[in-house]
Amino acid sequence: MPMFTIVGGVNGNGFRVVAFYRNGELLPATDTPPAWLVQLRQELG
Repeated sequence: MPMFTIVGGVNGNGFRVVAFYRNGELLPATDTPPAWLVQLRQELG
């Protein structure tokens, strides 16, 4: 399981993710999330 941090803020629509930090790598959040994030969301339910 990779170490990760979700960096973001809250707007009128709720939580808005602006970037992901994983294994020392900062990844910008895009409209298409990376496969590992999709899998993580599925695992978390």
